[in-house]
Amino acid sequence: MVCLVLFAGLFGPSLTATQPPATKIDADELRHDEQKLVTEFRGNVSLNRGGLSLQGDALELEQLPNSGMKGRVTGQPARFQQKPADSNESVEGQGKTIQYNSQTEIVVIDGEAVLRRLLNGQVVDTVAGDRLVYDQVTQTYRVESTPGQPRTRMTLMPRPAQTPTPPPPSLSRPPTSTPSKP
Repeated sequence: MVCLVLFAGLFGPSLTATQPPATKIDADELRHDEQKLVTEFRGNVSLNRGGLSLQGDALELEQLPNSGMKGRVTGQPARFQQKPADSNESVEGQGKTIQYNSQTEIVVIDGEAVLRRLLNGQVVDTVAGDRLVYDQVTQTYRVESTPGQPRTRMTLMPRPAQTPTPPPPSLSRPPTSTPSKP
């Protein structure tokens, strides 16, 4: 097994709080081209970067300027999960291929694409189609199906009813009248 950790700013300025976290990648083997800044990983690939994780059979990763990266994971299926720190909500997806760009924070899932949104570990929404584009910044997604493929499908789970918040005590008292002067 091979493990590669890509540190943000490895050959540049020292790490600061505003720079992205290190990227840790485990795989059975890798091949790296320092001239092109491209690395190919094969076999049981697992990438972790902050709250993002990608898994699959193979990964081609290109390092971009400003500590960015873009990658393409393939698998049967390829998987991704995003769990922001200090949040009880997460998003997970799978498909035949997953593309990720850290600069745009867009995830593209192709081939039997499925995306699930979870709250406290319970599925809240599920969407499926041939191609799914998920924007991590705006938390929006678009699903497409090509002719001859299954149609897009979305399943919304029932949500508990919100109980109305009672008004503050000062607003719930009946109005007081002032005694009239004779």
